[in-house]
Amino acid sequence: MLGEPLPPSSGLHGLPGFVVTSVARDRVTGEMEIAAPHLNAAGVAHEGALMSFAGALGAQGAAASLPAGCTATTIESRTSFLRGCGPGIVRGECVPLHIGSTTMIWQTILADADGNRIAIVTLTQLVAQGASGEPVADAAGPAETGAEPRTAIAEERRAAILKAGAKVMGARGFASATMKEIAAAAGMHVPTMYQYVRSKDELLFLICVECFQSLNVVLDAATEGEETAGARLQAAIAALVRSSEQHRSALRLITRETAVLQPPVRNRVHAEWNRFLARFSTIIDDGVKAGEFVPIDPAMAAHLIESLCEAWAIRRVALRRHGLPNVEAGIIQLVLSGIRRKEAA
Repeated sequence: MLGEPLPPSSGLHGLPGFVVTSVARDRVTGEMEIAAPHLNAAGVAHEGALMSFAGALGAQGAAASLPAGCTATTIESRTSFLRGCGPGIVRGECVPLHIGSTTMIWQTILADADGNRIAIVTLTQLVAQGASGEPVADAAGPAETGAEPRTAIAEERRAAILKAGAKVMGARGFASATMKEIAAAAGMHVPTMYQYVRSKDELLFLICVECFQSLNVVLDAATEGEETAGARLQAAIAALVRSSEQHRSALRLITRETAVLQPPVRNRVHAEWNRFLARFSTIIDDGVKAGEFVPIDPAMAAHLIESLCEAWAIRRVALRRHGLPNVEAGIIQLVLSGIRRKEAA
């Protein structure tokens, strides 16, 4: 998504600071903030970090130019370093030198904030035929169905990968699950999947983000129009308990597996988690200030309430004999009876 940090993965890809600013079939741009994690012992940007940034922009351009059902694999990468750079903003502009039916060549020019060129990175990509084995249409020409179907196909594949990743990692654990197993569960070849995710770390990160973003939409819709903090909290609890069934695999991964992620990725997951919890802490803080709730730390209460709401997903085997409606009602009663002031009840 434009303006969003590129999802991290293991190694240098996992360093923070990548941002895509525009994506088109003939041009991709982005920025990278060079900070301490990107510097080598001499205080200069690490060559690998710059190459990773340029490679990510090239991959974005190739993906935007592929015909439907095709895959692309990098077969050559050439880099010319022109000068070093220290902390600050590095801008990248990636353009195609050649887009054909069998190969693509994308060149990225990296420059500092003053426009001084830092490096030129050229990627050659092999365009593979579709899974059906039919010849690939010329990537330089317009697709018969236009840009929207291609976007829809990309979104379908992405959704399939996230669903398969949550299922396989949930069943086998993050450490034991392999990208080959996840690709098979998603119904695609491994090279195709690598167009969308670069590592298991990145895949788990995307699963977490997708889960939190979906739950945020649900909570916002459930609490809209509720006037009191108590009514908003009750609606939010009910919505999260019900939604936990749909997001059961992702919630189990978030609670059990995120500790194994590399620190930069884990920190971003926790940031998304905190943004999600802010929905509850804001309601609780409003209730305390209005005198509706007893004094309590909103952040701590948000964590405890979230844990209760997700019990249906995490402890489903033990709770399913009670039924989802009874579990939902029990959590609401337990929380509200404890947090409401007696005179406000």
